[in-house]
Amino acid sequence: MRQVLLFFLLVSLLACQSSEEVVIPSDPFPVTTYAPVAVQKDLDLPVFAHYMPWFESPDFAEFGNGNFNNWGIHWTMSLKNPENINSEGKREIASHYYPLIGPYDNGEPHYLEYAVVCMKLAGIDGL
Repeated sequence: MRQVLLFFLLVSLLACQSSEEVVIPSDPFPVTTYAPVAVQKDLDLPVFAHYMPWFESPDFAEFGNGNFNNWGIHWTMSLKNPENINSEGKREIASHYYPLIGPYDNGEPHYLEYAVVCMKLAGIDGL
């Protein structure tokens, strides 16, 4: 989504600076579609989850707060430094549980797809 918004912002800026006609491709970001896969559920009761989209890392942080090389506040809580890596190869983060994939960024292009697939496989019906 961020890439699409940045693309249209760039096209808008170019359009303002040029007297030539700007042509926007009909499909600037081709997407491969796949057939849905049914997930067997044991309960008829719908299961919903709360999704928290505010985790940032230096590689993808849009609005870094300047702490610890732009690691978002939710990884640092102003007390931890994810740049410190312990003997087990884990970063120092402000979390009781260490993510299996390590400290992630909600803006990372493949993270959202991974998260949604995990939720679907866990039987979550919606967010």
